Amino acid sequence: MKTWLKISVMSIVSAVSIIGSQVVLAQSLETRAEIAKYSKDYIPEFQSSIASQSGNAKLGKIAVNMDFESFGDNKIELENAARQLFHFKGAVLFLNKNPTARAAIESKIKGIKIVLVPDAKAKKISFKNGIVTMASSSYELGKFHTSEDIKKFLLKSL
Repeated sequence: MKTWLKISVMSIVSAVSIIGSQVVLAQSLETRAEIAKYSKDYIPEFQSSIASQSGNAKLGKIAVNMDFESFGDNKIELENAARQLFHFKGAVLFLNKNPTARAAIESKIKGIKIVLVPDAKAKKISFKNGIVTMASSSYELGKFHTSEDIKKFLLKSL
């Protein structure tokens, strides 16, 4: 039984690795270069600037998860999605000024997730298990969640 379970788990891990590598292979070199910017530039900049601008080191520990698979090979939307991080930061910086909101943010928000969805009707912000998910059908100027949208959502959800 243990051997069978071990083989099944290894098969699942192998299948996930193959699927993940197929997504990478399906993306152009330009898109993969843009994805690399998130780990080297965008996310570290977000985390260090939110901590320094707020004076609250705990905010710099908010994890950022980009659903790169949802962007497929859309380099432009991937570039534009970096703005969503900074609108989130703007909302949190504003709320951080209020001691009650600051305590709620520190204790409840563990991370954020940015997702590209195919349908404009699916644009939404949600909060579950400590993760704020911001889904949009486009991250072009005017189509993503603004700081004000995020601020209103967080005030209701926290």
